[in-house]
Amino acid sequence: MGVRIALGAQRGDVLGLVLRQGAMLAVGGIVAGTIGALGATRLLKGLVFGVSTTDPLAFGGVIVLLVVVALVASWVPARRAARVDPMNVLRGV
Repeated sequence: MGVRIALGAQRGDVLGLVLRQGAMLAVGGIVAGTIGALGATRLLKGLVFGVSTTDPLAFGGVIVLLVVVALVASWVPARRAARVDPMNVLRGV
C-alpha cells in the first residue's frame, strides 16, 4: 500500500481498495453461508418446535451483522495502511 501511495495513489483510493476487497470476500462468504444454511434447514426442521427454520428476520439480522463486522475488520487495517509514510516503505523501514 505504501508503494501505491508513493506512486501517486490518494489515501482515499487505498482505503477504498482495501474496503472493496474485504467487502467482496465478505459477500462471497455470506452468499455461500446463506446457501449452506438454507440447505441445512431441511436437516434441522425436525429438531426445532414452534420456530421456523427459515425465519427471514433471523437470516437478515445475521447477514447485516456479518457485513458490518467484515467492513470494520477491513476498515481498521485499511486506515492504518493509508496512513503509512511511503518513504519509510520504500526504504524498507
